[in-house]
Amino acid sequence: MADEKRVATPSGRSAGIGWSGIGMRWGAALLLVLITYNPVMWSYWRWISDWSGADLASKVFVGLIIATGYVVYFRATAGSLGRLGTVFFVAIFGGLMWLLMSKGIITADAADGSTLWTWIFLIGLSVYLALGMTGSFLWKRLTGQLDIADSDVDHNHS
Repeated sequence: MADEKRVATPSGRSAGIGWSGIGMRWGAALLLVLITYNPVMWSYWRWISDWSGADLASKVFVGLIIATGYVVYFRATAGSLGRLGTVFFVAIFGGLMWLLMSKGIITADAADGSTLWTWIFLIGLSVYLALGMTGSFLWKRLTGQLDIADSDVDHNHS
């Protein structure tokens, strides 16, 4: 795949990301979500469900790392998409589910429906988090605008 043209900011940093950057952000979001919980037996949720106290320090430590990941993703998503973007994402995602159900591609009453809907929710959450991490880059690419963070001015040490 050919390298995409990138525009440098006054500080020399790249002003955009390519498809690989978007894919890596989505992959990291999906990994974070699926490590936390998934319908199969390997997840943080299943590990901490045993409250026998065995290996409690490890469980707390890993939980803090996972929580840090969510804080980073949700803060970026809140700043990038905001409330309106979140409402539109939920509406579009809900509309997609409705469309797939109306076409008979997925059903709400399948025998294994709860597992299917769990996977759909988990993938949807990872897409939402990835959009939040890439939203400002996509917005800049679509509009040509720059963020204040892209300027060469150090606002904290003037």
